[in-house]
Amino acid sequence: MNLTSYKKALLEGLHEFLRPQGFRRKQNIFTLSRGDMTYYICLQSSIHSTDDTLIATVNIETASASQYRQEELSIPEPLYRSSVKNIGEYEGQAKPHWWTIRDESSLQAARQMITEMLRRHVLNGFTLSGGQGAQRAMAW
Repeated sequence: MNLTSYKKALLEGLHEFLRPQGFRRKQNIFTLSRGDMTYYICLQSSIHSTDDTLIATVNIETASASQYRQEELSIPEPLYRSSVKNIGEYEGQAKPHWWTIRDESSLQAARQMITEMLRRHVLNGFTLSGGQGAQRAMAW
């Protein structure tokens, strides 16, 4: 496998996990809108990735439409984020958490760890649809 196939497999796995929760995917960003809030889960590749190694992290971002309007910002609303955190911050890490994926084993380990971190620390804080979709998402 190569960088492109690792990234594709990681994004497909995240999509399978997040879609039943109500997230929509556009390239490497998964979006969930609930009332005034929009939640973003973004897969970020490092510039240090190579042809056969993917170095990636996950960032969690939120945006409030009403806060955007109150702040009268000059940036377009779709680009506005009121909060940005690296997934590692939810585990109490001082630095961003990066995964190095260079084979099938490290790909599966990254998928499992990302899913568990999202499930344990991130998704519980979002207002999700719940129900059977949430139950199916736990299987990723």
